[in-house]
Amino acid sequence: MPLNLVGRLHRTVYITACPEDSQEDLLHLLLKRCGAIEAWDAVDGRLTVVFQSMNSVSNALTFHGLSFVDLSKKICVWKATDAPPAEAVQQLAIQGSSSTTEAAPAEAVSTEEEDARRAQRKERRAALQQILNSGAADIVDTSSPEGRRAKVIELCYRQLKALCVLTAAAVKDAKAELEEKKENLSRLQDLIRSQEAATKRQREGAVEPGEEAPARARPRV
Repeated sequence: MPLNLVGRLHRTVYITACPEDSQEDLLHLLLKRCGAIEAWDAVDGRLTVVFQSMNSVSNALTFHGLSFVDLSKKICVWKATDAPPAEAVQQLAIQGSSSTTEAAPAEAVSTEEEDARRAQRKERRAALQQILNSGAADIVDTSSPEGRRAKVIELCYRQLKALCVLTAAAVKDAKAELEEKKENLSRLQDLIRSQEAATKRQREGAVEPGEEAPARARPRV
């Protein structure tokens, strides 16, 4: 069933020239670089991506003209509200003609290999859809006061968590510095005690006051 794009076109982009087996990888990349994806579909070589935010569309357009997996081709990305570029029209035409010419000798293709590929693609799509659903659940609608308040609370919580981490690291460094100063002070005290003991031993080994040195023989006149 095709996607319902009513009210979504301003948040939708079309992508062509992406290898069929790499469409899920491209969606993962768009999800990380551009933002949350609300829905997607792939029909006749054209990938349709509906984002949660309009800001994601401008980021997705930066992928236009880049090579993805297949270095001999460049993907085409354009807004759903705009006319497709010339290279996209040409690619779609080639895709359509190749699909009709390949329909005749379909019996020559191993059905087991085709079924295995379809099963793998189905698993990848299910895993990707689960990721998209979990990401959509974490999105906060900031159009309402409650949504903005929830977003502010979330940001405050993140800042508080980061502050706690920085504070814990600062306390750890301060404790390490204090222990180092204590060790240096202890070494200095031991050095002072050893010097005082050495000075005391030198004084005890010297001539005690009141004792006279042995008299020398007087020379005869």
